[in-house]
Amino acid sequence: VSGFAENAAGALPSAVQSGPSVMEVLAVIWAVGFAAMLAWGLISWLRVRRDVGQGVLLEKGVYQCDGLKTPFVLGLLRPKIYVPFHMEAEELAHVLLHERTHLRRLDPWWKLLGFLILSLHWWNPAVWLCFFLFCRDMEMSCDEAVLRRMGAEAKRAYSLSLVRFAAGGRFPAA
Repeated sequence: VSGFAENAAGALPSAVQSGPSVMEVLAVIWAVGFAAMLAWGLISWLRVRRDVGQGVLLEKGVYQCDGLKTPFVLGLLRPKIYVPFHMEAEELAHVLLHERTHLRRLDPWWKLLGFLILSLHWWNPAVWLCFFLFCRDMEMSCDEAVLRRMGAEAKRAYSLSLVRFAAGGRFPAA
């Protein structure tokens, strides 16, 4: 009986140590997901930089580009505003007010922080939802700030500008 106990006790540790633990496997899966998120973010950023590389200077810090569906800010240390060509003067003024509000609030930095948090918690659907809502709220907050600055008489024109971008410019009187 004592020989059985020795063999069983001696065999148990070697059997447990023969493969990675569940925690090690989960850590590797998490690290691969984290790395994939960072790689996806970097590749997306490089693609956008390539797409706007031929932008034409409109005014200091503002560039016009072909093929843009919507205006946006790109960059952290020296951010630039990119807008599509052929925007009406009033619509361009609205867009620049909106994008400059993002810059004033340091939204590119906040969005980067949100993306890093999402990358760390890539496996959690609640964090994906939070990131989506965070980005949506950031846009709505900028819209509200622009409307407060412009006053009530400009609400209609600004709202129509938003609708044109949301609809891809295909419904001029939406």
